[in-house]
Amino acid sequence: MYDLPALLADDQAVAALVKAVREESPVQQLRDAKIKLTGQCNLRCSFCRCWRTDAGAELTRDELLPVLDDLAGLDCRKIHFTGGEPTLRPDLAELIAHAAQAGMRTAITSNGTLITAELATALVGAGLVGITISLDAPNAELHDTIRGVKGTFKAAVAGIKNLRRARKASGTRLKIRVNTVLTRHNYHLYPELLALVGELGVDDVTALPVDEGNSNRNRLSAWQLEEFNEDIVPTANELRTKYGFSMGQESQYPFGKVQPEMKQAASVEYARGFYHEHLCFAPWLTTLITWRGDVFPCCMTRDKIPALGNLREQPFREIFNGVAYTAFRHTFLGQRLPICHRCDNYLAENILLNRSMVNE
Repeated sequence: MYDLPALLADDQAVAALVKAVREESPVQQLRDAKIKLTGQCNLRCSFCRCWRTDAGAELTRDELLPVLDDLAGLDCRKIHFTGGEPTLRPDLAELIAHAAQAGMRTAITSNGTLITAELATALVGAGLVGITISLDAPNAELHDTIRGVKGTFKAAVAGIKNLRRARKASGTRLKIRVNTVLTRHNYHLYPELLALVGELGVDDVTALPVDEGNSNRNRLSAWQLEEFNEDIVPTANELRTKYGFSMGQESQYPFGKVQPEMKQAASVEYARGFYHEHLCFAPWLTTLITWRGDVFPCCMTRDKIPALGNLREQPFREIFNGVAYTAFRHTFLGQRLPICHRCDNYLAENILLNRSMVNE
């Protein structure tokens, strides 16, 4: 949910959101949208299902450009292009440029392995403002094992360097971030990873719990979570401070800070029970569009519920305030989905929104 402080400082925007939620009236403003441009990926990550699925027919450039215009018409502030691996799309820079020209900020999440000097220059020139690169270990052996393809570590590091050079050459303020998925195989190397990417000059690092459902092949056990908080977090936080990375509690303690939160994390309840009593505002403020044109309230609901519409059948605006989306929001007001309790994607934002809007 992009730039919530700005939303909360805008009395009209807050009033419109309150009306949309309490009176179940049409939603007039999106904060951001995530668009999965492709289901294809050049890696074979051990914790990801994407490369195992049939990608199907992707939305074409000509199908996507009107969608971007529709999103801009709903005052969408930011587009996040992802995949699969979005750099496999030859029209990525063109899509970024179109969104930027429509007044929306653009960001992508990538494994970084295909970001050549030429592509980095094209992305920055198109108006990209943020990119997140996946890096899961401070060495090639472990990172390549996790990502399933040899040479991935070297290529991702080269991609980060290419982005830094393109940013410097253009004089832009492109934010380069790193995501690292913490598993039982790499959590002990987290401080080393922070040191590596700090020296590479990235702007921030986000540590993500692995989303693995009932399996424990990759996720941390209860004792490993304790070890992480007691032995690894202090060193990691010194490094986060040294390199100017974010220092919010969610950044410092991705599995929670106190024992009850860690117990919930061990049970894959990364939302820490928050949504049992509180609302998630994602169905009102953000949306997910897949490469097939299916529309969902968020990435956690993709293929867990029926799509709320398809862009090959209806324009986005009609879907977003249509019968299926409205019915979903109505049901969601009373009870969140089981998958919501495994989600930490918007936890900090929803805590802020629930706290700020309780007296509105």
